[in-house]
Order: sequence, then C-alpha cells, then structure tokens
Amino acid sequence: MKSKSQKVLASFKENDFQVGFQKWQDRWDSFIASQGDYFDGDDVKRLLSCVLLYTVLAVSQAGYPADIRIVGSKTRGRVEVRYNNVWGTICSDFWDDSSARVVCRALGFGSGMALGGKETPSGSGKIWLDEVKCKGTETYIDECPHLPWGVNDCVHESDAGVECYSRFERKLVDEI
Repeated sequence: MKSKSQKVLASFKENDFQVGFQKWQDRWDSFIASQGDYFDGDDVKRLLSCVLLYTVLAVSQAGYPADIRIVGSKTRGRVEVRYNNVWGTICSDFWDDSSARVVCRALGFGSGMALGGKETPSGSGKIWLDEVKCKGTETYIDECPHLPWGVNDCVHESDAGVECYSRFERKLVDEI
C-alpha cells in the first residue's frame, strides 16, 4: 500500500521561511512555507526564480567581498573600503605598487601605482586595513594578506593612496 503521509526529506528554516523537498503519495516535490503560507509545484518554481533574482541582486549590491573606492578624483586619491557597511581607510604600512594594482584592477582600470605621504589626502573615521601585502595577482584587496579587519597602529596621515590608469597609459615618473 502506498503511503499517503507527508515526509520531509530535506529543508532549511530561517526566520519563519522554510524550503525543502517532501514526499507525498510516493512522489517527491519541492515546497516553500513562510509564516503560514505554503507553496508547491509551479508556484515554487516562480517563487524560487524571484528568490534567486533577489539573491543575485543583493550579492551584487553588497559587493564581493568588500566594496572599494578612490576618494579624491576618479583616478587618483585615498583608497577606502567598505566593511560591515562602514567606509574606512587602509593604512600605508607595506603599501606598494602591487597593492595599488589590485585596487585599480578591481575598479576596472588596467593598472596603477601607490601614492604615499603627502600625495594622499588624509581620511577620517575607521581605519579598516593595515599591513596589506599583495603580490599583485589578487582580484580583490581583501584577498591579500593583512591584519584582521579594524586592527591597526595607524593614523590617517598614513592612509594609502593610488593613481590608476588604463592598460594603455604609461605613468612617467621623474628620477630622483
């Protein structure tokens, strides 16, 4: 005799929202339940499409894994990262051209170089990263070795800066 009872194979529940697979009359089906509402079959497919779209949009809005920007001009200035929804600076300890290239490429430029000292305007607020040591091959700045987020021994006069340029520009520097 075939079972007519419901059996949940796998599900997860988060904030009164449950998604899973169930067995009903010897047939596996997917379901979504949320605060008393229950969806199955084609409704699940439509709802999951919306959930997937929302998830993709939410992830792209959040950035991966930390947003980054240049403060000054579009191509030159202080580097800031957003972590836990708060913008902060990067300390220039160990800051070099390899780290600058990672930042510039993440922002869509071909390459870049590090700015130091008085070339970088001082920021304010949180200093998020210190002792950033990129090889130059990383995709995002937080893939580079660094101290834990928020741990630093810096002041804003030591904020890291970059000058970014396209792949086809060459930055000429006077010899010292």
